[in-house]
Amino acid sequence: MKLSVRELQSSDIENIVDYFLNADAGYLKSMGAEKVNYLQRKYG
Repeated sequence: MKLSVRELQSSDIENIVDYFLNADAGYLKSMGAEKVNYLQRKYG
């Protein structure tokens, strides 16, 4: 398997935020995160 790494870009941020905001609460808890502590996404 070939792996490549690059620096984080500002265009990556929305996808990263969505990953955590849309994740299952049980999965987040298994990583030590609790969804109740997250801020809500504001649209508009």
